[in-house]
Amino acid sequence: MVINGKFFIPPDGEDRDFKALFKQAASGGVGRPVDENGFPLGPWTAELLAEAISRIEANRAGIELRTVQLWFQDNVKGISTSNIRWLARIFGCGDPEKTSRWQAALSASQAKLVADRRKRSKIRHAVQTSDITDRPSPPCDLSAPEKSTRNTVANLSESMFLGGNPFSAIVLLWGGQAFLIFASYIVGTHIVTYNPVEGVSKQVGLFWSPNWILDRLIWLPIMIILVSALIQDWRGEWRSSLLPQQDRSGSKIAWERKLQAHSTAFWAVLLVSLIIVFLVQWYGAYLRPLLQDDVGDRVVDWILVAIERPDVISFSEAVYLSAFANLTSGVAYWFLFAGLLLIYVLACDFGEICREQVGSDNDEAVRHASVIGAKIARGLHDYTVLAVLIATQIKLVAVYLMTDASNIVSWLLEDTYAALGLGTSDWGWFDKTPSASITSFFVLFIPCFVYVICALRIRGALHLLGSHASTVHTRIPWWKYNAVIVMMAVNFGFLGQFTGFSILLWASILLVFLSVFHRGSDHLGQEGAP
Repeated sequence: MVINGKFFIPPDGEDRDFKALFKQAASGGVGRPVDENGFPLGPWTAELLAEAISRIEANRAGIELRTVQLWFQDNVKGISTSNIRWLARIFGCGDPEKTSRWQAALSASQAKLVADRRKRSKIRHAVQTSDITDRPSPPCDLSAPEKSTRNTVANLSESMFLGGNPFSAIVLLWGGQAFLIFASYIVGTHIVTYNPVEGVSKQVGLFWSPNWILDRLIWLPIMIILVSALIQDWRGEWRSSLLPQQDRSGSKIAWERKLQAHSTAFWAVLLVSLIIVFLVQWYGAYLRPLLQDDVGDRVVDWILVAIERPDVISFSEAVYLSAFANLTSGVAYWFLFAGLLLIYVLACDFGEICREQVGSDNDEAVRHASVIGAKIARGLHDYTVLAVLIATQIKLVAVYLMTDASNIVSWLLEDTYAALGLGTSDWGWFDKTPSASITSFFVLFIPCFVYVICALRIRGALHLLGSHASTVHTRIPWWKYNAVIVMMAVNFGFLGQFTGFSILLWASILLVFLSVFHRGSDHLGQEGAP
């Protein structure tokens, strides 16, 4: 039947949901212009239908192509009441009576879709029914605090990096470090020497140990702020902006479910930090040799110097001071690895959302996803670089304590002068085994491993998404990021291994500052999609 120059078929009256009714009408070309023989000019496509609805004079707001695409896809998304009105006018060929029949049929099919979805939800014991209409959700008030669905370690870990809590974490680190510095100053181990062999005086004071000072005062606070910014932006704006309009209202709930899925990992990070880093390391590296009054094959630092210099620090003072020092280490490593785990969950979530958008012809959405991916990649790189810098500090001090150099500064300067031909490097080695070398290895290995996994997820998702679109996308300088981390790892491995190792160390430190703190050196460009 031809009405107003368009092909018309009345709804058949069968009890079908919206998807089935729409699929039949769209594939049959209901409402499409006809040829000279009265046949429709092919079926509806998402582009043609969106254009036809937007041309309706009464529909001043038009309709988004993405909304129409959802009608064609095999999903549980339905149609809003306002869009039923416009779709009925298309299928009704502009005739009031025919439009009324189609509007009634579409409304009934939408009601059945809702009923079927609720029935399936009850069977699956779902706790949350998603909004299946395509009307946009009201904007969320991001300034209002949200309550977690469950008060778990995952939520507690995330909460340390949200709102004003990052500064609470930083104040906690600084407070603990301030107490440690004052305690060492009171007992006299802030600057203290001992004689490992006759004629050699070696400085092992806390103030000469950057691994106990710089990470808690500078590097970890920067890392906490970095993770805080990433998580705030992701759960507050970035994540919802990557989702279809009708899914945005449940974005924060979906993110919390992602965290809950990794609850075991967050528990593991907490237990490892408190049990291994604090208790086990304190007992093995400090309490046991203090009780035995013998350093054995361990290196002497600003705490174990109590065995060599009981005139400076007593046994009981060393026990209490070592316990508090290792407790602060456990808390610091909890912050470090919890932040790293949050970035991992974020990268996985980003990759999954991008893969769900594969096949979309919305070039603007692809470009937007690539911009967000570049920001996440940058945060991942900066966090990893700072973690490797912390590992480098730990190993550097451990290697120094194994030498007969008088202090760590002169040791590094003598090695630099020797490499430049301006002096000689004549320091020797003690037959010692620093337990800190094991700690530094894991602080290096775990962030680098997580970096590789996250980088592969981000890069793979953006490549898959970009290969299905004609738009340009933001270039992520992966080769720069990888080169910086590889160079720092090489420097870590060669600390103290040859004359001139300090040159590589200075170059790595300079590279850290250029890579992390000099933003102008990493200008994101544009390139065509592969």
